[in-house]
Amino acid sequence: MIVFTSIHKMLCRITLPILVMFFWGCSDSEGISKKEASSEEEVPVEGFAYIHSKGKTTVLGTMSKTAKADEQPAMKVYFGYDFCVGVHEVTQGEFGQLMNRSFKKDSFDYPQANVTFYDAVLYANALSKKYKMDTVYTYSKAQFAEDKSCENLVGLKTNYDVWGFRLPTEAEWMFVANTRSDDISGKLKEWVNDWKGFFADTTIENFVGAANANGMDEKILKGSSFVKENVPLYARGDFYTVTPLSKAEYVGFRLVLGKIENAVWFNPPIGAVTSVVTPLALAENIRNLFGTYQARLVFRNDETGNIAYINYANAANSVVEIQDDIDSYHPDVSPDGKYVAFCTGLEGVAGESSVYVRKLDESGSGLVKLNVEGAAIPRWRILDNGDTVIVFVTNPGTNKSESTWNEYSTWYVPFKDGRFGTPKKVLQGSFHGGLSFEKGFAVTGASLLRATRFTDKSQNNELWYNGEQACNVSLSRDGRDRTMFLDFAGKTGAAFVGKKYSVHEMLLIADSTGKLVQSIESPKGYTFDHAEWVAEKNFAVATLANANGVHQKIALVDVASNKVMELAEGSELWHPCLWVKQKKIVTQESSSSSKTVESSTSAEILFVLDPDSAGMYLNSKYGAVGNGLMRNNMELLWNFHDQANVIVLGSSRPLDGIVPKQFNEKFFVLNLAQTPSGIYESKFYLDHYVYPHVKNLRYIILSLDYDLWRYGPESDHNFFYSNYKSFPGYIYDKNHGYWASGIPEGLAELTEDGYSDQNGVALRENMGYWSVGSCNGWETSVCGWDSTSLTPRGIKMAMDTLVNLIETADKRDIYVIGIVFPVSPNYKKTGRFACYGTRRSVADSLTKVLTAMHEKYPHFIVMDENKMGDHDYPDSMADDQQHLCPVGATQMTHRVDSLLMTLD
Repeated sequence: MIVFTSIHKMLCRITLPILVMFFWGCSDSEGISKKEASSEEEVPVEGFAYIHSKGKTTVLGTMSKTAKADEQPAMKVYFGYDFCVGVHEVTQGEFGQLMNRSFKKDSFDYPQANVTFYDAVLYANALSKKYKMDTVYTYSKAQFAEDKSCENLVGLKTNYDVWGFRLPTEAEWMFVANTRSDDISGKLKEWVNDWKGFFADTTIENFVGAANANGMDEKILKGSSFVKENVPLYARGDFYTVTPLSKAEYVGFRLVLGKIENAVWFNPPIGAVTSVVTPLALAENIRNLFGTYQARLVFRNDETGNIAYINYANAANSVVEIQDDIDSYHPDVSPDGKYVAFCTGLEGVAGESSVYVRKLDESGSGLVKLNVEGAAIPRWRILDNGDTVIVFVTNPGTNKSESTWNEYSTWYVPFKDGRFGTPKKVLQGSFHGGLSFEKGFAVTGASLLRATRFTDKSQNNELWYNGEQACNVSLSRDGRDRTMFLDFAGKTGAAFVGKKYSVHEMLLIADSTGKLVQSIESPKGYTFDHAEWVAEKNFAVATLANANGVHQKIALVDVASNKVMELAEGSELWHPCLWVKQKKIVTQESSSSSKTVESSTSAEILFVLDPDSAGMYLNSKYGAVGNGLMRNNMELLWNFHDQANVIVLGSSRPLDGIVPKQFNEKFFVLNLAQTPSGIYESKFYLDHYVYPHVKNLRYIILSLDYDLWRYGPESDHNFFYSNYKSFPGYIYDKNHGYWASGIPEGLAELTEDGYSDQNGVALRENMGYWSVGSCNGWETSVCGWDSTSLTPRGIKMAMDTLVNLIETADKRDIYVIGIVFPVSPNYKKTGRFACYGTRRSVADSLTKVLTAMHEKYPHFIVMDENKMGDHDYPDSMADDQQHLCPVGATQMTHRVDSLLMTLD
């Protein structure tokens, strides 16, 4: 429990006039009051109010069935502490002065907007330093964009038990909001510190959010803003997915001051945890070492008993934990990276154990159990005939007693299409350290280092390391048959190293004869455990245990250089396995040369692609969700360019509203819409990517988003104006004329191997359609950008671009179906056409003008599905005020499909 001393209270002083200016509603409810705040001692820090929350509760979420899935049910949060809250959002002057950013003098008191989550974190740390406090946030490296906004804080960790400034938790924000009659958020939505997760019908003490980022790296925004007022307090998001890199003109932040000594993270159904796992390495670090982003770090979270993993090809770079009640040990990833095998027994502990395999995805789908009496410590192998098998032992117990150990045995079982085959015995004795079918060689440990050489007819066992204790034995798979192991500071090891050392301090490596050839010392203050080779690589992964024996970190060991790079940090991390996609050596030929290079494709190609650029359409500068969507579109395009005859382009409205797989089989549809988007981006994409490569193109489905015409060609609604420069794949395409002379073989494969995001799998399976999954209705509150923001000049520019697009398509005998997507009927009560403005009278005129253009351009057809709000898409078909849910998308798709059938 936190005890607020007089010194701590001194740091929260706010004068009565400031308090009244911010909390201008009066209430008898619990929380901050004028009397409480004004009674604080005179102190050196202005602008913070003392919140008496200790012993009280607040409610997150709602019981409303119409709320989003991650906003229900209602969950109570109990506070075991008090805290201080900023009485206003951080202003432009405050932010500019402390962070050395320019600002207009007459804007000093205006709230600071257009900041990423990381920007807010850096400001909080800077403010702590200003007042000689410890910083709440720690990280190893900061990365910045050209505009000085922070794009990443590597290894970011929130130390809630440190007294200092930080962003409020969602619970803290809600406590202040719920105990007052006014909206604390002012005119901006506000960052809070939590990762977004789900709630449960329970009470959590000192709740600080989900333990880790979800697959979309989602953070939380709270409150209303000048673009959308009267947002329910329980709401947690924005119009689009909110990541730490999101920023907008209507998003700011305020800070709190205090500490939480017993912070609790909560992820149903795992439940409450008091620690989190933090990734410490960037995807770029992995790619620099292995030449690919296609890598997965899989391990056991010993606090929960679950398998967890980090997918380095996923832009979120977050820890995903597979929630289950199976106590899971010794995970190993299949050669194709799609499955993980694990067991319920522990090396060195005799007893019952079973082997399971499941898909390596968030839900751990496709779980199957090997139906044998005993199975432990699974290891994937590929036989000479190409079959994928899992090697396992019947008992994971110690091998110290030879007679007992000989009662155990080693087997393998084929695994194909998610099912086990028939097990076959290989060896007598449990050789769980690794087995080479090619060399007829196997090793094992715990507690003696044993090896065997075998054929179909014989088995000759050997005792290595002079019979001294050894464990964590791992056989390399690079053809060199090296054995890695840990020992207990034995004489043999000390003689080889040349000095005495502590238990597990040295990672030892023996050659195929058992002779020691190398030792690697653990980092200072740590010892090794759970060491394993990285398949076919000269690297190993291991856990690092501190002086108290806590397996605090997972590290990657470069065996060639003895260097150690930390990968993840937590409370108890066990049994790491690092899977890296293997590359094949193939011959690539160019017009001028022929050379052998590494490639992820087995085909010969006509152009030597640079793997550092080709297909690299995303990286750790992930940024807005649209960058990830565009990268997924590129993969769809390169894979299906020769099959597609219908292309969908435009904003998030068709992204959520057109379902390719629901079209007649005559139409091969790619939904390449994305957000943010606009007419200028669509035109560019058509001219440079679609027309040159989609040779069978017959139809373009294009959203007519009049409200988005307010964004010109030099805005972030045109990805190809500026955003593309952050990703080498687009620059590479540009430098090669967007492959107008032909797509080189291997580009699709390199794109698949590149950095991606968690949305990618579902989007590619659905041919680009983003299923929002819920039908929440049109919402009574609508967003409110200025309806006059679309100027006559803006209309002319957008119209000229659209007409040029139509003319180009018309000359190619390609139909353009322009769709005015339905939005909330509640816009009829305003002067706006839709979310981003545009006067209703202007929008109505535009629809009439465009509809009439069919006479001049017969290949251009307008589908007005909005009808100025008088449409036939009820609440049951809407996700929010401007997007269709799957039910509405089905109706929209059916109508478009029917139209195409009449044209085909």
